[in-house]
Amino acid sequence: MSKTLPGRLIPVFSSIVPIYDNFAPYYDRFFSPLESAGLARWRKEALGLLPDAGSVLEIGCGTGANFEYYPAEWNAVSTEISIEMIFRADPKRVRNLLICADIR
Repeated sequence: MSKTLPGRLIPVFSSIVPIYDNFAPYYDRFFSPLESAGLARWRKEALGLLPDAGSVLEIGCGTGANFEYYPAEWNAVSTEISIEMIFRADPKRVRNLLICADIR
């Protein structure tokens, strides 16, 4: 079964990518206790301080934990070095463009 993804894919050549790709299936489950202990509340508070409309570039979006807290009128571009993380972030995506890229 092939995976498809809306957005852009930019080839990434980095020795760190396999680490994130291998961790991606466990990422949300691993961070779940931290999210329940207050990390989700902090995300909501932090992103709630931003203006209701504008543009944002999120570097290192992981599996998309911030997406649900993006203000409704935002134009967002979310980047991540790991394509496996991007595949897990895609279902959480609202309007943001996902880009697999190494920002170095």
